[in-house]
Amino acid sequence: MENMFIVDVIAQWVFVVFFAYYGLTNLQWYNYSLKRVIFMHHKFMWHIYYCIVPLILYVGTFFVPSPVANYMLIALSIVYALMIVMWAIKLDKRLKFTLRVIRFVGIFFIFMLFNEVLCYVLGIASALFDLMPLVFAVIVSRIYESVLLNRYIALAEEKLDVMSSLVVICITGSYGKTSIKNFLAQILKEKYRVYATPRSVNTHTGIIADINSNLDYTTEIYIAEAGARLRGDIAIISEFLNPHYAVIGEIGEQHLEYFKNLDNIVETKFELLESQRLKKPLTFKDNPMPNQLD
Repeated sequence: MENMFIVDVIAQWVFVVFFAYYGLTNLQWYNYSLKRVIFMHHKFMWHIYYCIVPLILYVGTFFVPSPVANYMLIALSIVYALMIVMWAIKLDKRLKFTLRVIRFVGIFFIFMLFNEVLCYVLGIASALFDLMPLVFAVIVSRIYESVLLNRYIALAEEKLDVMSSLVVICITGSYGKTSIKNFLAQILKEKYRVYATPRSVNTHTGIIADINSNLDYTTEIYIAEAGARLRGDIAIISEFLNPHYAVIGEIGEQHLEYFKNLDNIVETKFELLESQRLKKPLTFKDNPMPNQLD
């Protein structure tokens, strides 16, 4: 009996851990916006296969008499774990264990351990309550990250204000953003102190972290790369950096699954022109123009 209890607990943990992995992966793709993950996901059917149906089956095991429920839970956890592993293997961009993800995992496991101890002391079944640590971890992590992000934004803005003579160049496009950035940096380095964002940094939060950690106060020209998954992403970067020069490379149908159509991609890339101190925009000669500029 005791062995079955241990197996049940392990099965519950396996299910919840892989469920959390699925959720974290999707959140990371959409800059940790729960609203985007739920309502704007480019492959919503994934939520049906890997979230809604498994969750219904998991909760359903609570209403099945033992020992059938025990075997159902074990089978469900094994099948679900294999499904998530196969899903993750096929992904182009798997979950990156950033500091943010590691913090979430730590908070999650603390709540999981607390939940198991509490259920053991109170002598109640823990299966249903094993979903609660995930909920609590999301809430606590979201509050913490929000406070942290606001602090980082304030520090980055303060740093940019101090560097009043800094010239900011921002580059976007569907193809060749990094090549343009590197080529431009090499040319300008002949005469100026130049710093360009690393290859993997092209989001609002990534740029903020890069400014705080890596941008030297002696830099004369800062070249940033702006990427996007949905409309509004580049507008946020443009509003924050207020670049003096905007470079829009070739626009095409890359990431069409996120934007749904080419018009949305074009509109998003041209959000870079919303800078309040824009001196000169440059765009690839064959790029289509957004509707408001036609």
